[in-house]
Amino acid sequence: TPLRNRSVAETRAPGAGARPAAPTDPQLVLSHLDQLPTLPAVAVRVLHLTTSATSDAREIADVLRGDPALTTRLLSLANSATAVAATPVTTVDQAVVRLGLATVRGVVLAVKVFECFPAAGGSEAAVFERGEFWKHCVAVACAARRVAAGTPALGIEPGEAFVAGLLYDIGKVALDATFPKAYARAVAMANEEHGDIADHERAVL
Repeated sequence: TPLRNRSVAETRAPGAGARPAAPTDPQLVLSHLDQLPTLPAVAVRVLHLTTSATSDAREIADVLRGDPALTTRLLSLANSATAVAATPVTTVDQAVVRLGLATVRGVVLAVKVFECFPAAGGSEAAVFERGEFWKHCVAVACAARRVAAGTPALGIEPGEAFVAGLLYDIGKVALDATFPKAYARAVAMANEEHGDIADHERAVL
């Protein structure tokens, strides 16, 4: 079922006629989340290859080259992560080798998850800025990888830490796509009061 960009208040309960459903109805929220889209085939393929013991970097790069958005993000990340390197990364093959399979897997997953949730239309769309949110997630991912790499006693593989940082707040994208108007109110309230957005998400949703 196509994901519908509607707020909770705009949704009507089954058999309720014209009466709007209660915004606090947990079952209504769950029914929307059950309709979240699945990952595109390219993401599923890359995730499979990056976890297979028989795959190599060239095979993974061949899949990635068919997706301009993934190619752009990977090249950008590979170069920003190795700014001090003498040789810039100019091909997908080089990016895969430079970043490592765990990081590539995380980037592919994050990019494709973001693409699954189109931004809402209308004036509310600007409240939750997807571009700034992506930058924030990448920053958290880089910080998590650096902490894991610098603290071996934690026993956390840096690539896995990067993936965790990249996706730690992905629920915000799902909420924004599923309940755009309601989530815009929650974001606006958090911005105005400089408080924890989770408190406002609970209050609105």
